[in-house]
Order: sequence, then structure tokens, then C-alpha cells
Amino acid sequence: MSLEILPNFFLDFSERGMTGESTHSYRFKSFRLDLEERQLLHNESPVSLTPKAFDVLAALVERAGHLVEKDELLKTVWADSFVEESNVARIVHTLRRVLGEDQNGNKFIETVAKSGYRFVAEVELVQQPKLKSSETADDVLSESIVLDGPTEIDQLVPLTETSAAEPKGQTRIVLFGVGFLTAVSMIFLLSFDFRSASSEVNGTATSFAVLPLKPINTAARDELYEIGIAESLIHKIGSMKGFVVRHLSATRRYTDVNQDPLVAGREQKVDYVLASTYQLANGKIQVSAQLFNVANGQIEETYKSREKDAAGLFAMQDEIANEVGNILKTRFGITSISPVAKRGTDNEAAYRLYLQGAALADKYSQEEVRKAIDYFEQAVRLDPNYAPAYARLASAQTAVVGNRSGAADEQYPKTKAAIEKALGIDDNLSEAHSYLGEIKSDFEGDFAGSEREHKRAIELNPNSSIAHRMYALLLTYLGRHDEAITESKTAIDLEPVSVMNHLVFGRSLLFARRYDEAIAQLERTAEMDPEFFFPHLSLSVAYRLQGDNDRAFESFVKTRILVHEKPDEIDSWKATYAQSGWPGVLELQLDQAQEKEKIGKPNYNLLANLSSDLGHREEAFSYLEKALAQHGTLTMLKVHPRFDPLRDDPRFDELLERTGLK
Repeated sequence: MSLEILPNFFLDFSERGMTGESTHSYRFKSFRLDLEERQLLHNESPVSLTPKAFDVLAALVERAGHLVEKDELLKTVWADSFVEESNVARIVHTLRRVLGEDQNGNKFIETVAKSGYRFVAEVELVQQPKLKSSETADDVLSESIVLDGPTEIDQLVPLTETSAAEPKGQTRIVLFGVGFLTAVSMIFLLSFDFRSASSEVNGTATSFAVLPLKPINTAARDELYEIGIAESLIHKIGSMKGFVVRHLSATRRYTDVNQDPLVAGREQKVDYVLASTYQLANGKIQVSAQLFNVANGQIEETYKSREKDAAGLFAMQDEIANEVGNILKTRFGITSISPVAKRGTDNEAAYRLYLQGAALADKYSQEEVRKAIDYFEQAVRLDPNYAPAYARLASAQTAVVGNRSGAADEQYPKTKAAIEKALGIDDNLSEAHSYLGEIKSDFEGDFAGSEREHKRAIELNPNSSIAHRMYALLLTYLGRHDEAITESKTAIDLEPVSVMNHLVFGRSLLFARRYDEAIAQLERTAEMDPEFFFPHLSLSVAYRLQGDNDRAFESFVKTRILVHEKPDEIDSWKATYAQSGWPGVLELQLDQAQEKEKIGKPNYNLLANLSSDLGHREEAFSYLEKALAQHGTLTMLKVHPRFDPLRDDPRFDELLERTGLK
């Protein structure tokens, strides 16, 4: 018997065992969903929902812990009409906003990429028979069925007797008990390995964050051990079925020796945190680890290694990862394990360089990314078969292109060679396919090929936030906004503290013309990293499109401060705005961009944007032609609101066709 039909099986069984009509509702956290009254109540106070939103919520709650496909929701909720999948996404978005998050910051509804949705909170079915004229409340047997509860067979349907039973009630209980035991026997015979998937029995994966190791002696610390051992643990935990583990890029930040593991766990929105320490002495290393339950703050498992040879870095890392992995396998009853992700090199010096480059590249600063390129290039010189280093090198080279004159011509051959080298060594490297997808869209204008690569990346690693985030970018370019927003949210679910994930989500909302939501999201993103200027850049656009010029200018000035413009230059922008408003600021930007063009440093995308903003239609089309010649494609042409004044011109449609976006 499939686990997917267990809830309905038990529901049907309990109803058959009772006489008379009955009513039931579902309880989850502080909410109650009353199906008969068609009401959602929060702490017993009614919550307003549209009829369709109620129907979608009911369908998800009734199948709590299990995937409900989009097609199923369309057929069930919109059986009498034809609607697009985007209707489902909008309803789910509304429900998420209404339900909010529980006390641990967890969402109630999980998106299953490309498939549908899953209600992930524990749901309790409360069934109450209607009283016959001859019955009193003391005759009533009520039960609670936990739809996504423990894996133990005898706990799947906990029953609660609410009154002292009369003989009639006792007979009912006995009959129900006999039938229940029969059902349990059938289930045991038909499906005897429930425990093998204990971490997934409730339909959701158990999530982990592995923190960088902390040194016992801060005078003798080495990032290679702190990050390297953490990465090996991440790969090992990620190989276990039913576990989702945060990527190293998400947890690398927790290097402070005073970091509270539970604070990190709440930020990462995970179930468990693995926090470890290490001690180096006389060429030996000893590692201790503790597994924290984020919900209750308790330490559930501990590990202490024997002394190991610190010189044999990779053998030591793998041995520790295997030992910790065995503890987790026993603790959670894991039996299914996938191949552990490849490290990609046996050269410790190359590995150190790779880690240093990755740490810099994740900061998204142009200066830091250029330094990262140097580290990655050194790594692949030491090990020419180091696939992850080639992949990150390609990504970093793409990042430094921007809109610099000649940069595409200069970097594209290097970028393409690096990614082809990575995939030639390891065609199953998820991130390499994501980066190839980026190259195909940003350099080659091959959007169909780009989508194939992004889908392949997600197929190889569905838990990669990078894969979902980069696919979201492509979907935005193509104008498929609902899909882009869904992928952005998935990326955030997988890596909640990634400022880039939140930025992509905000920009997805911006290009979908959902300006209020975009502004709220971009403001949150700006708060996450006050030194990151990109959210302010997008906020400036969003505010101006809403007509809030003053706040748009504030965001514009913030970007200038964050890119370290001199105080007198900032004062000049402020004086221009005070005298001429936004048109004056745009004209001054255009003048500066044209001066750079004259000295051979053109930014044709910016020139086209500014010309369009100012209503200089002919100049805008001229610059777009030059941008297309310079870059080979114009990824934002189809969706950027700044090009809206040009869309009624036949030349715009022609440009879309030439870029492959129409």
C-alpha cells in the first residue's frame, strides 16, 4: 500500500466504523479549517478567503504531506472553467501571505518545482459525529488523526477517548480497534519498510546546516580545515535520501568562534545544525561535533573523533564525514544513499586556492571577483582536471563582463573554454550546466539551449539554489514571470540568507510589473546586506515607475555612495535633482555616458536606457543596435520597463526577433 493513500485509507476506515452523520475540520498550528462551514479560523477568529483560495487550501490540507500536482488542482478547483497554471500560483501566493510562517519561521506550503505544491505543516483531523436525539455528548467518540505523523505503525493513528464510554460506546471502540488492528496487519504485509524512509514519511525532507568548524585554539586556525571538513560533511549529508543540506555558500559566513548554532539554524530555517570544533597539535587533528535540534534547542547527537593525521587532508576529511554520516544514518534510520558529490581534485594546494576563490566570488564585488579569477586560474594550473574550479572560473569570468566595452569579445572565448573543460571532465556537474545556460543566453542568444542546460542542472541537483536562481533569471528574460517567481522562491527556500536569491526574487517581481511587492522585497534585500548596491539600483527604478521620484532619487544616491563616488560628485547629483528633478538627473547621466563613449568606453545598454527614459527614440534604437553588435544579445529587452516607450515601434519587434526573444 502506498504511503500516498494512507491518510484517505484511515479516514475512510474510521468513518465506516461510526454510525450517523459526522462533521470534521482540520487543525494545523493556530489555524482550523472547517470544511462544512467553509471557514478558515486563526485562533478561532475567521480569516477572509476567496472561494477558490479556500478550495485550493482544502485540497492541499486534505493531502497534507503529499504532492498535489498543478493539473490536479486545476481539475478539482476550476473544473467548470479553463484557466492557466498561473492562477494556481497566484492563489498559493495569496495563501502563503495569509498563513504567514509558524513560530520557527517555516512556511505552510512548499513548492515542488515543475510539479505542484505540498502542505508541509502537521495536520490534525478532528472528527465529531453529529448527535442523534438519543445520544448525549458522553456517548460521542472523537478521534484525532495525525496525517503526517511518526513512522511507527502503532502511532500512525493516535486515538483519544474524550469521555467515559457507555456500553454502546465500548462496543464501538472494540469494533473500531479490531478493524484498526486488521488494517495495520494488512499494511504491514503490503508495505513492511516504512522505516527505510523515516526522514521523508511526512512528505518533506529534513533540513541541515553544517557550520564551518571552530578552532579550540584560535592561535592555530586554518581555513582549509574549517571550510574543507564542513564541505565534506555537507556532501556526505546531501547524499542521504530525505535530507536537504544548505550549500557551503550559505553557511560559510558563520566563521565567528562565538557564533550561536541555534541562531544560525533559525536564520537558515533548518531543522538541525551540525556545529563542530577542531584542535591541531603535533601534526594531528581531533574533531568534535554536536547535532542541534533547532526547534527545541537540544543537542541530539554528539561525535568525537580519535586523533587523525592532519597532513592527509582529504583522507581525514572523508573519514570524519563517513563517521558523522554513520551516526546520522542510525539516528534517522536512513538506508538510501546516493553517490557523494565529487571534490574534483586530489591536489590539496589546488583545493585551497579553489576555496579561497569561491569565498571571494560569493561576495559579488567586481574587485573580489577578479581576485577570484586569479585563484581559480592558479587552481586549474595545479590540477588541469579540476572540473569545479573550471566551472567557477567560467562563472566569475561571466560576472566581470557587465557592460564594459569589448569585454564580451575578450571574455567570451575564455568563459566558453572553461565551461567546456569543466563539462568535458564531469558532465554531471550541476553548477557547470547552470553556468553554460548563462553563457548561452548572455553571450550566444540561444535561449532554448539555455533553458535545456538550466533544466539539466536542476535535474542533476534539485536542491541547488544556484540552479533554481539562474533558471529564474532566464525565465524572467523570456517574460515567463510566474515561473520565474516560483523558481526564485524555491532558491530562497533552499538558501534563505542568500542576498542574491532575494535580489533575483525582487527583480522578478519588478519585471512582472508587480511594483509594490518588488519594492517590499528589494527593501528587505537591502537590509540583508547594507553594502550591496544592486538592491538600491533596482529600487530606484521601481520607485520611479511608481511615480515616487523622491524615494527613487534617494535610492539612486545610495548606489552612488556604495560605489564610492566622491562627496563633491554626490553633492552635484543632489543639486541637479533639486534644480531639474529626474529629467535633469537623467540628462546628466546621459552626458557622462556619452563622454565615456567618446573615449572608447561605451556602455550602450545604459545609453539606450537613458535615451528611452528621456524620450529620445531614435537615439535609443541606435544605441540598442550598437549594444546588440557589442554583446550578441540583449537579455533584458523583452521585459525591462525602461523600454516600454519603444514597444509600439515596429523596429522593437524586429529587435526582439533578432535577439531570439520573440
